[in-house]
Amino acid sequence: MTFSRGTKLQPAGSAQVRRVLALIGLFFIVGKTAVAEASPQRRTSSGKTPLVASSLEPKGLRLRWFSYTGKSAPEGIDPRQMWLWGVTKPELLTQLGSPKPWPLCYKSDTYEGVERCIFSNPDAGTWYADFGDDFYEVDAQFFNGAFYTYSVRFPEHKFDFVKQTLKAALKHAGASSVSTVSNRMGAKFDQETVLWLGQRTMVYLEQRGDKVDEGLLQVTFLPIAKLAPVQPKAGKAPF
Repeated sequence: MTFSRGTKLQPAGSAQVRRVLALIGLFFIVGKTAVAEASPQRRTSSGKTPLVASSLEPKGLRLRWFSYTGKSAPEGIDPRQMWLWGVTKPELLTQLGSPKPWPLCYKSDTYEGVERCIFSNPDAGTWYADFGDDFYEVDAQFFNGAFYTYSVRFPEHKFDFVKQTLKAALKHAGASSVSTVSNRMGAKFDQETVLWLGQRTMVYLEQRGDKVDEGLLQVTFLPIAKLAPVQPKAGKAPF
């Protein structure tokens, strides 16, 4: 099993939130058909990229409890959970075992109504995105208290495993794009992104996310996402 520890906590107004909302904003600005057709190699003979079948679209987030010290999940709480789209924070608190363990949550200062929650304290035990034979760090976002998107971070060398897992689950190759990215020192690295679209969900996978050695998976429930702000509100002047 592969996982990382010591997630660096960032407030909800961080680059991670801006990245998520920018991607969602692109989707609604240019339209899901245009986004899907950005990769011609994935089009059918009709010239359009087919959507993921509605019956196979993600229904939410499956979680697994794990502790580095072997600590069991809270008493009476199932160590494997399923969060469904739209569930509220109070409902999740009950589902995970009130009052702990509960993720640290930060309300965005620049995106009204958006809140990001990060699972922490891996030594004492916490929740991870469940990939069957593997599990990875995850954080969730809420809009006006309703769960609508999550980010999964995984080691870059696990990219092919994650990609094949998603392809098998969605029964869809996705729309892929290959490019290069650079780190702060100017070194270049291969980059691949894959996008899967459904009527109600968007799944976006990056071989390299905010770090060149770490991949990123973003899964979003569009009916709620379209209500969330995609542009930051004005800040406060320093006078």
